Amino acid sequence: MRDLSWLNTPGAGWVVLIRNARHLLGGERSQRDTLLSSLAAIGGDWAKPVSQGEWWGRPAIPFHTLLIG
Repeated sequence: MRDLSWLNTPGAGWVVLIRNARHLLGGERSQRDTLLSSLAAIGGDWAKPVSQGEWWGRPAIPFHTLLIG
């Protein structure tokens, strides 16, 4: 999720919707913590602009994860 350039869909930001999240969150605590910290790190990476003067540069882009049910 750190590189979504292959989607080729410009927009104002990203929203990841995880349905039936109880199945992910109800497991072992260490696995749940790993999932949540990974999602937080990915969101943090998208929140930082990339401005090194290269073709892959981009502004900061909002990235949100919604956990439902």
